[in-house]
Amino acid sequence: MSPFPALSVIWATIFPLLMVLLLLTFFDFLIGVIIALVSKTFKGEYLLHYVNTDILPILAWLVMAILSFIPKELLPEGSLPPLVGASLTVFAYGMYSTVVYSILKSLFDSFKEIGVLSDGGKIEPPL
Repeated sequence: MSPFPALSVIWATIFPLLMVLLLLTFFDFLIGVIIALVSKTFKGEYLLHYVNTDILPILAWLVMAILSFIPKELLPEGSLPPLVGASLTVFAYGMYSTVVYSILKSLFDSFKEIGVLSDGGKIEPPL
């Protein structure tokens, strides 16, 4: 019997977290594109920016989450000692939290731009 967990166990652990990230990033993308089209500021470079700021961090988290499932028995002696087991899992959840925070911040910034959220009571002087 292999000490490596079954793929179904890994998928069952990662899938709910991945779906939250994909749902958040879908809404972030959709709202960003709608705002850019309505304000007539849409540029093709924005899509590359979206990939760099939303998609690549999700892929990095996914790699770290999968690596956290590698048991110590499968690693060569002395390789990556501080990143094996619990510390790698903590690092993966830290990455997840950071990715969720950055996507939520982007969503809230978009909501502020369209006037759904306020800037905390700041009053702009009339022009």
